Amino acid sequence: RFSLTDAREEKLLRKLYESSTRDSLTGAYNRLHFEERLRAEVAYATRHRTETSLLIIDLDHFKRVNDTYGHPTGDSVLKHVTQVCTRALRTEDVFARYGGEEFAIVLRGIGINGALRLGERLRVALAAERIEHEGQRIPVTLSGGCAALSCCAVSSAEDLIATADRRLYRAKQQGRDRISAQG
Repeated sequence: RFSLTDAREEKLLRKLYESSTRDSLTGAYNRLHFEERLRAEVAYATRHRTETSLLIIDLDHFKRVNDTYGHPTGDSVLKHVTQVCTRALRTEDVFARYGGEEFAIVLRGIGINGALRLGERLRVALAAERIEHEGQRIPVTLSGGCAALSCCAVSSAEDLIATADRRLYRAKQQGRDRISAQG
């Protein structure tokens, strides 16, 4: 009897932990978990003199998807994007929902060139995906900004986020459907 109770309690505790760290819609990590992990990765990289990068991606014109096909379809697209992205990542990478249709990826031991290559791989993979609603293809593209600690004036999570975010907006200003590692 006690072993069953212990197994049930363990299952419940695991479920509680998952619900506190994961976004309920997409299954990606939530923003709070992302922020905690990013601070830890920056501290680790600083202490061990290694690199850490951040890639922030945003789905282009996502409001149109919700307005045209409805929010349930928009939710389905977000889930699909999560699946496409997580397939391309390593176990140690942190993929999180950062905002409505924004996602952030923390890349341990990866410099700016590696972050840029990953961003391009994700951009191309998502554009090639066939996402459909009632027989109609929904075109989905993404824009992204990437930064590494070596790009930042100060080795901090806040500076890394600010740099990647600034570069994301640069990619959008340059026409979207691109990844920026400059600016």
